[in-house]
Amino acid sequence: MKIIKTLSLALLLVFSLETSAQGISFLDNRPMNEVLEKAKKEGKMIFVDCYTTWCGPCKVLAAKVFPQKEAGDFFNPRFVSLKLDMEKGEGPEMGKKWDVGAYPTLVFMNNDGEVLFQLVGARDGKHLVDTVAYLLEHNKPSETALRYKKGERTSQLVMDYIRELQQNRKNRTAEGVANDFVNNHQQALLTDTLAQQILGRYVQDPHNEGFLYAYQHRDQLPAAILEQLEAKWKMFTKSYYIMGNGAGLSIDEKGMQSYYEFMLSHGVAKAKEYYMQYKLPASFIMKDKRMMFECLEMSKGIDRISGGQISMAINNLEKLELNNSEKQQLEALKKHYADKLINTQNR
Repeated sequence: MKIIKTLSLALLLVFSLETSAQGISFLDNRPMNEVLEKAKKEGKMIFVDCYTTWCGPCKVLAAKVFPQKEAGDFFNPRFVSLKLDMEKGEGPEMGKKWDVGAYPTLVFMNNDGEVLFQLVGARDGKHLVDTVAYLLEHNKPSETALRYKKGERTSQLVMDYIRELQQNRKNRTAEGVANDFVNNHQQALLTDTLAQQILGRYVQDPHNEGFLYAYQHRDQLPAAILEQLEAKWKMFTKSYYIMGNGAGLSIDEKGMQSYYEFMLSHGVAKAKEYYMQYKLPASFIMKDKRMMFECLEMSKGIDRISGGQISMAINNLEKLELNNSEKQQLEALKKHYADKLINTQNR
């Protein structure tokens, strides 16, 4: 009886191993250089399941799709497959490199590490296999992509390529293409309408050399393009916000201060306004007494700082323990902002 039970247990174990092996065989969060080496050695392509631990559709794929025999039969002979947590280890770096903007993203590469195509979202087993099989046979770079990779850099071609990338959810890659174009075609930014549109629509970072060149010559730009550049100066201030891990909002105060000084050095007339429109609300959300006082003092004379923001900062300060000097400073601030506070209360 004991021998029968032992045999039954052994058979159950073998069956379990065979069942688990029926699906896609994955390497788990292994280094990419190791995956590339294995793929070259075996003459296979590479499939990467880009997932996060909190992604619901990722869990569906892992539990219900990847273990299917049909998926294993198709993927295992063709691919070295890797499950990669996009928030750990090499994940964040690879996510930027592959321009992963949603989860799950399934990345398919040759064994030189060149991305062939990507799929975003969950699919059932048959749909996944059919889609990958079709793309392996038919997916080829577009004419626009080929012309770009061969070195063509007309403003029309670059605009078309950026739009194509965005349609395929490759927003980081599109921004990189835009940055590269305006950096290397600075003179065109003053005369070429399409080049100006690439600058105004797709370049987000004011530190970009082409952006700075165009802004230096802003008297030669159309009003609509200049307005877009001003909006970029303002919005980039928000990049110094730090959102994270249930701790609420904080800011990189030194970075934001340095960026404010950078704006001033490049003649941004509304630098203080852009700076305060993000730092002031951060100060009262963080309940940082020192910062609230500094921001209220610095916001004096800035018309576009709302009465609501002023009121929130003052109300938060009133709830904190203040010394006599701070109480006097607060009363002076309330007096200075009296009109804005009244207008806010009357709404």
